[in-house]
Amino acid sequence: MNRENPKPGEYYRHFKNKLYEIVTIAKHSETEELFVVYRAMYGSFQDYIRPLAMFMSEVDHAKYPDVLQKYRFEKVGDRTTGLPEKELPESKPIHAETSRNLPESQPAAKETCSDLLNAFLDEENPEKRLELLARYQEKVDRRFLENVSIALDLSIPDGPAEEQLYHLKRYLRAMMRYDGSRLRQ
Repeated sequence: MNRENPKPGEYYRHFKNKLYEIVTIAKHSETEELFVVYRAMYGSFQDYIRPLAMFMSEVDHAKYPDVLQKYRFEKVGDRTTGLPEKELPESKPIHAETSRNLPESQPAAKETCSDLLNAFLDEENPEKRLELLARYQEKVDRRFLENVSIALDLSIPDGPAEEQLYHLKRYLRAMMRYDGSRLRQ
């Protein structure tokens, strides 16, 4: 059975049950081999690359006999249709890291979402804003993301908080690239 190649904006579930978004299909400049560039929809939203043939291959059921999924990656939705309810991440804080990186002057128990929001909005540097998001990940929730989108006049699509955070981080990275290229001219 021939499967359709993944397209940017589609969501795929890996057989180990992690969710990824397709960024693009890239071609190796010398071998012309096709690669899938995809982004984790969890953790630090890391980008990965894998040969298209491997991405589309079947699970090695000899090595993973308990896996029910047929293919290594299976499409579960896209930006237009969204994700089926069973694919949505559990509603919990985006990252369950501890607050060990909080400044000593503000104990973890007293740190609130509004403190994070104020610190985020007071900081104008997109790189520093990304650092704040990483440091206080457990405080990021839908309310924080909604307030940030209003303050920045940024349209963040509806969806799970993890997806909304992904869009905010993507916006901040774009701002970093724009500011960096503007300063080099």
